[in-house]
Amino acid sequence: MDENVVKAKKPRAKYEWVIIAVVMVAAIVIAFGIYTKRDSAQKGKLLISELSNIRSSISLYKTLNKTNPPNIEALTEVNYSFDRGSPARPYLEGVTTNDGKIVDPFGHTYEYNTSNAWVTSSTKGYENW
Repeated sequence: MDENVVKAKKPRAKYEWVIIAVVMVAAIVIAFGIYTKRDSAQKGKLLISELSNIRSSISLYKTLNKTNPPNIEALTEVNYSFDRGSPARPYLEGVTTNDGKIVDPFGHTYEYNTSNAWVTSSTKGYENW
């Protein structure tokens, strides 16, 4: 009986391979879309956190130096210390830089207004955060 079943089995038709290929491509496209959407959401959350850290660092700089920082890169280069014996540390740590410029999670530079010391992202869609 098993021999009859094996002999009766036909090879897949060409249209079956096309259907399998279309389903596989659709699954890959959907998975990539879901990943991209989640990645963008995570980067948006990280951007909010980084902007908060940068703005807090600017406030600390303004409090200790009685002036706005000349640029936001100065926050990573200039050190401060509250106690004479404690080690000095930069105003801003743990940020991503590219060619000496601080960049947001999307890879774009931050915009810094020296007159009011306000920092925003230059990434399209996130300029008003």
